[in-house]
Amino acid sequence: MSQTIQNEIFITIDKLNSDGWDLNRKDPKKAIETATIALSESEKVNYLKGIAQSKKTLGACSIWLSNNEEAVDYTFAAMQLFKELELPDEEAQCNYNLGTNFYYLSDYDNALRYFIQCFRINENNNNLQGIADGLNGMGTVYYSIDDNEKAIESLSKSITICKKIKDYIVLPKALDGIGNAYANLGKYEEALSSMFECLDVLKSYHSNKQVEAFALNGIGNIYFKKKDFENAHRYFNESLNLRREIGFKVGEATTLERIGRLYLEENNSENAMDFFHASIELSKEINSKESLYKSYEGLSKAYEKFGNIAAAYENYQLFHVVKEEARSEKADRRSKGLELQFKVEQAEVEKNLLENKNKELKKYFEDVITLSEIGKRITSLLSVDQIINTVYESVNKLIDATCFGIGVLTDDGKSIVFPGYMEKGQKLPEAYYPLEDDDRLAIRCFKHTEEIVIGDYENELVNYVSSYKKAIVGELPSSVIYLPLFVKDKKIGVITVQSFEKNAYQEYQVNILRNLAVYAAIGIENASLYQNLEDKIKERTKEIIEQKEQLQASFENTRLLGEMGQEIISTHDIESIFFKLQNNINKLMDATCFSIRLYNPEDRTIDYQYTIEKGKRLDKVTVSMDDIDNYSVWCVTHKKSIFINDHAIDYKKYTNKIVVVTGDLPESLLFCPMMIGEKVVGVITVQAFVKNAYSPYHLDILKTLGAYTAIALENALLYESLEDRVRERTAEVVKQKEIIQEKNKDITDSINYALKIQKAILPSMSEVKRILPNSFVFYKPKDIVSGDFYWCTQIYENIVFAVADCTGHGVPGAMMSAICNNLMTQVIHDGKISNPAIALEQIDKKLTRILNQSDSNQKSRDSMDIALCTIDKNTNKLHFSGVNRPLVIIRNGKLIEYKPDKFSLGDSSYENKIFNLHEIDLLPNDLIYIFSDGFPDQFGGDRGKKFKYRQLIQLLIEIQGKTMEEQYDLIDNKLINWMGDLEQLDDVLVMGVQIV
Repeated sequence: MSQTIQNEIFITIDKLNSDGWDLNRKDPKKAIETATIALSESEKVNYLKGIAQSKKTLGACSIWLSNNEEAVDYTFAAMQLFKELELPDEEAQCNYNLGTNFYYLSDYDNALRYFIQCFRINENNNNLQGIADGLNGMGTVYYSIDDNEKAIESLSKSITICKKIKDYIVLPKALDGIGNAYANLGKYEEALSSMFECLDVLKSYHSNKQVEAFALNGIGNIYFKKKDFENAHRYFNESLNLRREIGFKVGEATTLERIGRLYLEENNSENAMDFFHASIELSKEINSKESLYKSYEGLSKAYEKFGNIAAAYENYQLFHVVKEEARSEKADRRSKGLELQFKVEQAEVEKNLLENKNKELKKYFEDVITLSEIGKRITSLLSVDQIINTVYESVNKLIDATCFGIGVLTDDGKSIVFPGYMEKGQKLPEAYYPLEDDDRLAIRCFKHTEEIVIGDYENELVNYVSSYKKAIVGELPSSVIYLPLFVKDKKIGVITVQSFEKNAYQEYQVNILRNLAVYAAIGIENASLYQNLEDKIKERTKEIIEQKEQLQASFENTRLLGEMGQEIISTHDIESIFFKLQNNINKLMDATCFSIRLYNPEDRTIDYQYTIEKGKRLDKVTVSMDDIDNYSVWCVTHKKSIFINDHAIDYKKYTNKIVVVTGDLPESLLFCPMMIGEKVVGVITVQAFVKNAYSPYHLDILKTLGAYTAIALENALLYESLEDRVRERTAEVVKQKEIIQEKNKDITDSINYALKIQKAILPSMSEVKRILPNSFVFYKPKDIVSGDFYWCTQIYENIVFAVADCTGHGVPGAMMSAICNNLMTQVIHDGKISNPAIALEQIDKKLTRILNQSDSNQKSRDSMDIALCTIDKNTNKLHFSGVNRPLVIIRNGKLIEYKPDKFSLGDSSYENKIFNLHEIDLLPNDLIYIFSDGFPDQFGGDRGKKFKYRQLIQLLIEIQGKTMEEQYDLIDNKLINWMGDLEQLDDVLVMGVQIV
């Protein structure tokens, strides 16, 4: 064959291949016909470049037709030929095609691998268009796996290159991709800017209706998220029309489902149902499981809003069935991707595997046995030093560990400390590495959760740090491995082995150290837990001593109150009463300012007749009852006490402004009305010049003194003016004295119980925050102690939390809550039962038996209502069971309510109780609320009505956009404002948890 004829044949083949490549996306079946002819003609004349080009086209077409295995075979064959022909641009394109193939199989690891290889080949060859294409592929993978920061970095570089070289083919794809990344991060304005720029490029330079439809759909999604429904409709409809025009049915089904969601958000259920039905029919036709299950879910919600519960339930069942099928198909695609990658890699490494297989298997078997034995030893140790020594001894049996160290995060979380770094058999001094020192390998490994393997320290160090630093301890090595230490998802430190030989470590040695790292991390965590346990015992001992001291102080205060009461009541001179009180009250609380103020109902005035401030007697002052901003006037008018610990903030609960009639401005104030029956005789007050000087206990003391003083004042007035009523009044005084003494005894008993029970029944706020970082507990007992209680613990991977309401409040309620809390600990914590329904069933049986054991013929009405939840951290599922207490979830501003069972735990009047279990799939930003009946039942407002359940739900919806701390404050303010002047009727408890 002459050279001229051969050249003409080559030109014809090249034209066929060019035509086929141009058609591969637009019409892959037609492209296959063209490329097949080109391949046949190329093989006849052994035209290697033609063979490679036609196989590249056949591989690309196979991707679009989902023939993934054929895509791999053709593309790898083409890539090998391009390598032989030294055509790096074409080799890079094959890598890009392989990345695309694995991307559609959801095998993102291999997709990223080949996109990066495409980028590197083009970078070495200085092919800017290819570099942009590779970066675009990398960015697409990154935003698909939600690594949006990396996606933006890659796509920004691609966009810059495309604009520089005026490549209007890759540019719109990169702009659409970066828009998706910004949208994932919630940066909607940046996302819209990128997507509109994408549309401008497509209209001005290079039309690609497929990319244009994606961009329009993306813009619609962003406006949907921004609640701009008008624009969302506009761009969804434009995308829908374009996708119908080009016959992109998968995209059409997706957009139909999004429009249905949009109508659903606008509460237009009928239109929503029309679009969901259309999406379902099309999804069935093209077998698109993802759009199908999403449409079933939307249709279920539309029927529910429309009031057709049966249809809603039917479609909800279909949603779950199809979603599981989609998940299974995705897993199958991933598995297929792995099989294809394995097929390729197997061919490349088969020879080496055959040569080394027996040797490696033997070595591996021996090391596995050794590692197992070492692991048992390490995890049984309870000292970090012992663990380090044991791991050091063990690692030297398996790999070169001339230098070895374990670094542990310090308690303050600011440094990594190496307590026993070993070098050449010698233990070096303790060394600290601050976390802000990013030029240390240990810090980089820990902060970035990065495995670092270096074979030539001197030359490779620059790949990890920006500047060279001398070693804090020891000599500089030549080979280094750094691995992070994990326990579950918690980073606790790093482990390192180092050698003075270059390239001392291969993948096998890294795997050995990975296994040792797992055992070391578990051992260190166990040692830490053991140390914490000892610390908790010391802390608890200290608490018991403090409780004893508080009990003794309470007993002494009660005794002193009794003595003061006796002395005051026996005194008939008001001046003497005042000085006796003033001399003793400082023994019980800060009374830098102390005053007794007398109420004159006939003149409607209050006399500041007896006041001492900072040791000085103040002059008498009289105020009118018309002075509504006077605390004494408020106290007499409302017959209620005033409790202020921060004057600048708390005054708003009582007056419109701060008014100081006489003396200096205090920071903490207590006012109590002095009453005999319903008659107010005056006000007793103590004031301090520091914030937070008083507790509710101090207020109880002042109330008692006020009662004594009221009696004494009344006696003194009667003694001065009404001698003929002495006998009658004396009898009343004796009766009042007995009442006061009885009340005093009740207060003492309640305080004693409160001191013993209060701390034991509830977990600390720090413990709740440790288990549930994004949460709040609004807890406001009616009395010092409460019948309501909250409960929180962690059992393996299950977080358990509850809100419970026991019969009664105050001390009786507290006793019931102590019993119920103990039963929950026995059943859930000690019994390791994380199923709420089973747990409540066992608690009910135990509580019923306890409450009825004193009289088997009498059924007890004492009981407990509870909302009990568990969250499985592995599956992100919530399980709920409740009796008389519901569960509320607010998701995307919408209420989801789970009803409780209508009976109480321990109430034996109910028979054949069945405890229902609710299983809920949690989503990010879900807000979970459980609460007692105290808030809904509280009277208040303008008409003195109950707050009610529905108003509480509306409050939770209104505050759902706030942080958990802000939600706590808003609930507190709402309760205070609602109650106004009315008393709190019951214990109030609300618990909120946000899912991150």
